[in-house]
Amino acid sequence: MEINRLSVPDPTLILDLGNVVFSLNFSPFESWLVSTSKEKSRLNFERFWNIYSEYESGHFGNQDFLEKVKGDLNLAFEDEEFISMWNTCWEFDMPGLDSWLDKISGTLPIHVLSNTNDLHMECFLETKPVLKRFDRLFLSHEMGCRKPESEIYDKVTEDLGVSPASVLFFDDRLENVQGARDAGWRAEVFISIEESSARLERH
Repeated sequence: MEINRLSVPDPTLILDLGNVVFSLNFSPFESWLVSTSKEKSRLNFERFWNIYSEYESGHFGNQDFLEKVKGDLNLAFEDEEFISMWNTCWEFDMPGLDSWLDKISGTLPIHVLSNTNDLHMECFLETKPVLKRFDRLFLSHEMGCRKPESEIYDKVTEDLGVSPASVLFFDDRLENVQGARDAGWRAEVFISIEESSARLERH
């Protein structure tokens, strides 16, 4: 007599980029941006990040982003200098990442889900070889939505053809983790590569 067993879905690992794959530090960029203000020492960072949120959602392209930042915030800069400073926000690969990927590559699908933008990705694809180690890159500016919106998590699982319950997701921001959990994913706040490795082994 055949015994029916509950099927356990094969795990799918999905990682955020900022402060999970790469360390992220916007402080030098923000200090430089203040220096470009025509009003000096006054800069509406809330407005800047609101513009950026639209940009990383794919609502407009690179040139419109630059023009909106200049015009709405009354800044004076050369586009090339902005792009150079913008791309300094992403620093070193997280400690232990390469060793972890060496250990698990080929044993399960490994993807990226990131709120990001075209300028950063143009730079990363040229300078960050670790990105070639992921099976798929799910990027907010290409998908037209961003974390923690429910739509982005649903789009990923639909595209991959996997059940939400099979996904283990690591992100450094609690609101993105909660959004993933609401979509049925198993999601954890990223602490370190070592801790993530241990959680994957228990998944």
